[in-house]
Amino acid sequence: MKYKFIASDFDDTFISTTGKVGERTIKAVHDFQSLGGIFMLCSGRMFQSVRREAQEIGFHGDVVCYNGAMVGNIDTGEIKYHNTMSVEVALDILLNLEKENTLIHLYIDDEVYVKEKNEYSDLYKKSCKIEYNVVGYDLSKFLLEKNRPVTKVLAFDTPDRINEMSEKYSAISRVEKKYTVSPSAAYLLDFVNYGASKGEGVKAMCEKLNVSIAETVCFGDSPNDISMLKVAGLGVAVKNARDSVKEAADYVTDSCDDDGVGRAIEKIIKGEL
Repeated sequence: MKYKFIASDFDDTFISTTGKVGERTIKAVHDFQSLGGIFMLCSGRMFQSVRREAQEIGFHGDVVCYNGAMVGNIDTGEIKYHNTMSVEVALDILLNLEKENTLIHLYIDDEVYVKEKNEYSDLYKKSCKIEYNVVGYDLSKFLLEKNRPVTKVLAFDTPDRINEMSEKYSAISRVEKKYTVSPSAAYLLDFVNYGASKGEGVKAMCEKLNVSIAETVCFGDSPNDISMLKVAGLGVAVKNARDSVKEAADYVTDSCDDDGVGRAIEKIIKGEL
């Protein structure tokens, strides 16, 4: 096969919009692996969430999570790589988001903290199959008390507000170079340490696996996937991806609801891609 390593985003790419993984996709992945290929999930989710989902599917090995800020092992739970933000940088993000009056999640040591229980956090809990910790007061104050490096800060809001904040904080990031910001869904905006990205995560795994980046395929649907689609030998967007992601891709496959990843892997195995 031309490609030896495949990295795929999880939500709305590898799994369908209903949270299911198609049998065709699972079979294609196993066929790729049986031929010596390496398959890895590369998600914006927290490690404990991706790990649980991967175990249910029957996957083994490492997963890239938190948009490239962490790599963990599915089988052992070992954290193999962790790129955190300093308390100072994360505090600045939290104070600004609190002024925006948006809903916030704070991730420390693979635990998620919220100011108060709300319908969005409950939806997140259900979709990601995790528990969250209710602080009861501003997360900026909590972080000062906790005084621990931060893996990710996540903002929830309407798509219009997420787009506005993405443009605003991306502009700040280009100047200050303190954090990386990218939308991971229409209503989610992720902040991780500067330089952390799915693209960097994939490159790091290629070095570890002794695989050329030219022999890598990456799948995605959201703006936070663009970095890995651009570095890969073959960047693939699912049909339901944002237009900006499709523009960054080399190939557009079927949607996540129609086994888009599986169908593309079948073509890779046959040498048609």
